[in-house]
Amino acid sequence: MGMLKATHAQIRISDQFPHVMRLDLFVDMDRDQIRDCIDGAAVRHFQSESILLREGQFADAIYLLVHGTLDITRSDADGRRGLLHRGGAGTLVGDVETMGEIPCIATCETGAAATLIGFTRGQFHEMLGLPLFTRNLSRIQAQRLHRANLLRTLDNFVPIEQRLATYLCYLADRNSVVVANQNFLADIVGCSRQTVNRVLRSLRDQGLIETHNSWIRVLEGTGCRH
Repeated sequence: MGMLKATHAQIRISDQFPHVMRLDLFVDMDRDQIRDCIDGAAVRHFQSESILLREGQFADAIYLLVHGTLDITRSDADGRRGLLHRGGAGTLVGDVETMGEIPCIATCETGAAATLIGFTRGQFHEMLGLPLFTRNLSRIQAQRLHRANLLRTLDNFVPIEQRLATYLCYLADRNSVVVANQNFLADIVGCSRQTVNRVLRSLRDQGLIETHNSWIRVLEGTGCRH
């Protein structure tokens, strides 16, 4: 697991990762304000899948994903994982728990080759004093609620075939590729591995996906939008 390490002053985060200044968390903010927010943060690099925050434990920092992917999952009483979100650049985690002084409500796991910047509680509270930052944070939290409602509707009312196809669209990257094994898909969809295998065969026979040993390509006929 990568260690939290402050970036040297001569290599500012805003120069090293200029796209961070355009993320949703900083919309409409003055560039100098954004620099003040992010240049005092710390950087973590991961070369393999790693647990960043673990459900039930306290967060050591608030993290903003700069590059790569981040899976946010929760486990039920039987140990099955449910996917809450697969985030790309701009995904923020640990903020609600840190502000509320509560343990993490979900587990956050990085994909391979991920980079994040971390803020201490003190740094984050200073940022909360900026009205536009607080507005943007509220918008991000509203998006989480909206996404959770959509996924709950999907899980409760959509047949398994459509549910799996929708999750594949949701998990696909910009190249329409899903890197996930059948056990993981079974957990997040809420069915057996055998059912996942059957539905994947059906989707493949319909020309909606291509299956490979360790990944799945989602084809245009599924109606995905990237």
